[in-house]
Amino acid sequence: MQKKSRSPVPLYEAIKRHVLDQIDSHRLKSGERIPSEHELTKLFKVSRMTVNRAIRELSVEGRVVRVAGVGSFVATPAQAHPLELRNIADDIRARGGHHDSRVVELSEVPLSSEAARTFDLPPGRSMFHSVIVHAENSLPVQLEERYVNPHAVPDYLSLDFTKTTASEYLAHVAPIQEVEHVVHAVIPPP
Repeated sequence: MQKKSRSPVPLYEAIKRHVLDQIDSHRLKSGERIPSEHELTKLFKVSRMTVNRAIRELSVEGRVVRVAGVGSFVATPAQAHPLELRNIADDIRARGGHHDSRVVELSEVPLSSEAARTFDLPPGRSMFHSVIVHAENSLPVQLEERYVNPHAVPDYLSLDFTKTTASEYLAHVAPIQEVEHVVHAVIPPP
């Protein structure tokens, strides 16, 4: 089987595709050894360095696991854990506490270049931005910062977030299609 050609696809990419095809078609299953570098070198008629790059990239992508002196094996797929978005007010009430919140910021802002990259939008596009402090029994327990698409929820800025939480409202009017949940833990100063 000769694989070397004048294809615009780099040879290491062709090798990666070959291995991925075997994995995706279940000819190679989780935990099984993939063809050795020597076998792939012969099959594709390329240098060992080219094969090594393909396997190294598959390893970085989490598709294979390399074991020094033994070989490379199909990686076990990572288990997906569903993200449960919970309403902080419900959690506090479930513990028998009293929830209250303070709105620090509620405005329409142009996206910074960093936020635009996060949302895959052009810099300068307007988004609604809210910063809300949630408290349990008057003790601050969560600082919530949220960007909201004005086209999805045009009345967001008119809401009273001391009476409802943003999570509760958005769950009703704009069911989640995609979310990135970032948690930062900070110890407050004394």
